[in-house]
Amino acid sequence: MSKNDWKNGKLPVFDSQKFGIVVDDPADPTKKLVAEPFLANNAGDVVPTPEGGRAEGFMPHFIDGSDAMANKGMTISFQHVPSEEDVTFKAFITAFNETYNCEWNSESVFGRSDPIHMFKNTAREITLAFNIPAATEGESFENLARVQRLITFLYPSYDGYAHIGNKLNQADVTNSLTIANSPLVRLRIMNLVAARPQIGDAKGTTRAEEAAAFSTLGTFERHVQDGGAADWPSTSIGSSTIAGNYHGGLLGIIKNVTVNQNLDNPDHGVFEINQGTILPKMIEVNMTFAAIHEHTLGWFKDSEGSQKFANQLWPYGVNDASRFGPNGFDSKGAPDVAALINANNVGFQRTTDQLDDLAEEVDQFEQDIANAEARYSGLFGKMRFKKDIKKGRYKDNPYIASAVRGEATRRNNAEAQGYSDPRSGTRDQYLDTYRNRGGDDRTDFSEFID
Repeated sequence: MSKNDWKNGKLPVFDSQKFGIVVDDPADPTKKLVAEPFLANNAGDVVPTPEGGRAEGFMPHFIDGSDAMANKGMTISFQHVPSEEDVTFKAFITAFNETYNCEWNSESVFGRSDPIHMFKNTAREITLAFNIPAATEGESFENLARVQRLITFLYPSYDGYAHIGNKLNQADVTNSLTIANSPLVRLRIMNLVAARPQIGDAKGTTRAEEAAAFSTLGTFERHVQDGGAADWPSTSIGSSTIAGNYHGGLLGIIKNVTVNQNLDNPDHGVFEINQGTILPKMIEVNMTFAAIHEHTLGWFKDSEGSQKFANQLWPYGVNDASRFGPNGFDSKGAPDVAALINANNVGFQRTTDQLDDLAEEVDQFEQDIANAEARYSGLFGKMRFKKDIKKGRYKDNPYIASAVRGEATRRNNAEAQGYSDPRSGTRDQYLDTYRNRGGDDRTDFSEFID
């Protein structure tokens, strides 16, 4: 197992180029070795190395596009709290559901139609399912290792030593073991599941300064500013330093995990890397995660006597309360309904007009192409086209003007695409050329006069 240095911003990195393929050992064809890619050429040789082998001029330059997404933070990450070990998966999510269960004690009493309901608590439960595909044998091996690490997070920590004498890898099963820590886990799924800061977690020496800094977190503008590159946004989706929680994940317990290796699925199959050794190409993981909240959640009175929720960023890191005043009302005030209706009508009419203009343009374009086909087809079509331009017939005759525009479009398109026949080309190519050359507003055709 290993730990990522979350505290210093060392985030998990995915790089499928490091994963090799299994090939025959050139020194001994009865044996196999792992060959790592080296050059982006073909028909090369495998050169044995102390680590295994290197495919020089053999492996194609392989880059997995999903790595780029994962390195931008599109991941599912788990951290085992007692050991601080962690494991991260690419976010090939197939199911993500949340259930908020409210528990009440209900008691029926004499004389009342309805029972008396006494609130107990609200619990949050997350159902998560994701796929773990492999592009190479090496990635499949690492995927299996990642799932293996996740499964170990389901077991507790014990007091005492893990071995007896010189048996360094054997647990001391002869003695009664005392559970020291339950297997608590932190779960982080991009911006949707993460720990959320309270006002006290924001930077500031006074409550007012903390509130001012906290009010900018989770706004749409802040989400836009924080996104991008290889960094996981931390200011808007949750504090990465809450009580030393540099992982930034939501604390909870994993209630169950189901792993499907897809050994029986002909759509996926396995990699056979040696006799009796296979690696799944697609692993499916399903689990149920119950959240444990580290802050009190509920409604409290503020200094103005208004009811405010304890954490305006919980649970999704969205801050829509920054515009509200101390009384809870929108500080911008209600919009003028009449002005809003008028603005909507103006916008609708503008959009409708634009769509109508586009429809008319396409109709005119198709008419121009059809007129060009009718007037300039045949043996003397090219000569007639040039005469219409030289003698200016298109200036006073709408039909000829339409035909000239259509033929000009066909000839310009043929030149741009390298066609010998002006009639070659697709409708979309013609339309692009038509628009680029001015459409039905075009008046200059001198380029077609020899």
